[in-house]
Amino acid sequence: MTIFNKRKKAIDALNKHLVDLTAISNVRDGNNLKASLMDTLNLYIGTESSISKRLEGLYFTRREDIYHSQELGILTEHIYDESKKDSFRDLIQHAIKYIDANGIYKNDTRRNFLGGFNNGEIIGGIVGAIILTLGIGNYLGKLEKDREVFQFEKEKVSLENKILELTARINKSSADSVLLQQAQQEIIYNKKLIDSLQTTKITTKRK
Repeated sequence: MTIFNKRKKAIDALNKHLVDLTAISNVRDGNNLKASLMDTLNLYIGTESSISKRLEGLYFTRREDIYHSQELGILTEHIYDESKKDSFRDLIQHAIKYIDANGIYKNDTRRNFLGGFNNGEIIGGIVGAIILTLGIGNYLGKLEKDREVFQFEKEKVSLENKILELTARINKSSADSVLLQQAQQEIIYNKKLIDSLQTTKITTKRK
């Protein structure tokens, strides 16, 4: 939306408040219009504008001292006053003239955090972030492969020690055919595990 369109939208919104103002006939409707008008002024003129601040002091009522009874005495009440519309009407018209001459309010504090960077800086930052992400991914992948290799070497040593232990058992139990057969079967089984781990290691390195 262009600046011109935004300005037109603001003026149209204020003109609508002027129309709605004519239909106000009680305090409740008046307060609702005041709240809506306050939001519009804050959006298009700003909360610190003297126009917005002036609205805070406008009311659709007048204070009136009314005698109720001897017990209650005189009490101050706020009575709806049709003539108070004039103050609201003047303020809205003044706001329209202000926006027509100066444009709408720009809230710098609500700008996107990228607003201070040009396109080149933003693109460069995005590319840098992508490269960093890829680098971290590769690094973590390498760590995972190193961990797998380390685990393989650890299991290999453990199985080799097991074979040595079983070989020693064979030498000590050569007279016992049952123990000899069991030990030989375990040696064959553990050698197969080593071959399987060796195959896994080769596959991991190729990745």
